[in-house]
Amino acid sequence: MLLRESFSEKFPLIICTLIISEHYTHFLLDEVHERTINMDLLMCLLKQHLEKHKGIKLVLMSATMDSVIFKKYFLGAEIIEIPSQMYDVDVYNTSITVEVSSYFDIVINTVMQIFQNEEKGGILVFLTG
Repeated sequence: MLLRESFSEKFPLIICTLIISEHYTHFLLDEVHERTINMDLLMCLLKQHLEKHKGIKLVLMSATMDSVIFKKYFLGAEIIEIPSQMYDVDVYNTSITVEVSSYFDIVINTVMQIFQNEEKGGILVFLTG
């Protein structure tokens, strides 16, 4: 969203960091191990921005990233590791063979079926982008 906002201003990339600095003081990027062009471009812009504006805060998050690489790239940034715990997971997939007007309705129906028919526990739903 931050890249989209920057590009919507119709400025060259150099100016994007100025737009960023006018509106934001803290940044949180999740899933940084997914090395997409957008993520790499955003990290490059933020690195330039951090070098010029010392009060800016940046948090990079990922369960699987190689934190040493990012620490070197961001000039010795602090690494905070939070231990996690693995949980047993049951995966349910919904197969849709007919055209539907609302995927959200199907998700709600599926969640309600799981809620009513399965043991007590959390339900996490992933929707396609």
